[in-house]
Amino acid sequence: MKLAIFLCGLAFALDALAQSFPSKPVKIIVGYPPGGSGDFLTRLIADELQKALGVGVVAENRPGG
Repeated sequence: MKLAIFLCGLAFALDALAQSFPSKPVKIIVGYPPGGSGDFLTRLIADELQKALGVGVVAENRPGG
């Protein structure tokens, strides 16, 4: 019985290893209006993250967010 539970858990664990991260574009929420220093720095960081991760990185401005 314990062996069956172990093998079932192993099957689910192997499925989880097959997933890649990140599989969708990454979104960074900026809590300041566009055009400020926070927006500028976030966009610089987003460009570097895009190069490192190989997926799209979007900086979205939401003042007060």
